[in-house]
Order: sequence, then C-alpha cells, then structure tokens
Amino acid sequence: MTFFEAKRAERVMNEYLDLALRYWHAKPKREPTGYEWMADPQPDPESADSLPLREQLNKMYPKVSVLAEHLGVPTKVTSYPAPAIGGPVLHGDLLDCVIDQHLGHTSVSKVEVVDAINKCIGMAQSLREHLFWKQAVNPLYYVVMAAGFVLRIPFLILEQAGIPHEVEKSVWGQIFKVLEFVALAWVGLHYGLKVDPAEFLKIMK
Repeated sequence: MTFFEAKRAERVMNEYLDLALRYWHAKPKREPTGYEWMADPQPDPESADSLPLREQLNKMYPKVSVLAEHLGVPTKVTSYPAPAIGGPVLHGDLLDCVIDQHLGHTSVSKVEVVDAINKCIGMAQSLREHLFWKQAVNPLYYVVMAAGFVLRIPFLILEQAGIPHEVEKSVWGQIFKVLEFVALAWVGLHYGLKVDPAEFLKIMK
C-alpha cells in the first residue's frame, strides 16, 4: 500500500464510522414484547432518517471490505452452532454488522463493530505516517514508480491482448523486466543520457 492509498483508506474508514454512528442514532429502537422467542426474528424497524444512511452504508461496504483486506486488519469472523443443536458453520464480517448485529448463530455488539473500524483507521494512520518520508516527500520514490510503470507497459499490452496477468509475476516475466531495464539503461547512456557520479552521490545523500 502506498502513502496515498493509506491516506484514502483512513478517510474512507472515518467516513464509514461516522455513518455507522449516525445510522445507529437515527434508527428506531424496537420495544421488546417478551414473546420474541415464539416468532421468527424480524428485521429492526427503520425510519425516514435511518434509511438513507443504511443505503450509504450498504454502498460503502464493498469498498471498506477491500480496504480492510489491503490494510491487513482481520475483520472476518466465524460463527459456530451450539453442539447440542448443530448446524452449518457460518462466516461473516464485522464491518458488515453495522446494519445487522446478528451474525450467524450469535450476535455481536456495536462496540465490537466500532473496534473493528477503529483498528482499520489506526492501521491506515500508522501506514500513512510511516510512508510519508519514505514515499510522499521522497523524489526518488516517484522516479522508481515511473520506471516501474515503464517496465510494465509490455505486460499491460499483452494483458489487453488476452495474456493472463500471472505471466508478469512469473520467473520469465521478472527476467524479461531485468533485461528490459538493462536495455533501456544502455539506450539512455548510449544516446545522450550523461550521469555524473558526483552528482548522483549528492542526490543519494
């Protein structure tokens, strides 16, 4: 993940948390009757204020789920049935429990959901701070990124032609990139790119 991706992830996760808190505040509270155990579970009621927020949360969930995976924060959980009752093992995501805290055979608390979102925010903040000097304000980083993109151009063209993306990651693909880099460096040096060792050392310092 790059500095800019981490910054974006932090912003999106903060927005998701804000929507979750607003949704819970706007959602009507169901009054218990004491007979819930006799009937099938019913969805919680919604209001004119909570429905638009629910729609935004549902639209944002695929994005935050992918971001959590890229951040390396585990938000997936497994729900096991009671041994005496039996049933399938179910899988869910705490980030998706903003809408419904009923997860498989059990329920999760809103605190657990907020904790999962805050862990994603914390990881994004940590990566952003770590990558600021390493990437954002480092001119050499942009040079390397530009060179890397140039080396990928042949594979991007082949991918559009129907060649599998995995070819680029293969051993032969990496060997081709090395040869391509050597060839481009030779062409640059041969046709006018002059590199002064003293100036190069100053840049590296």
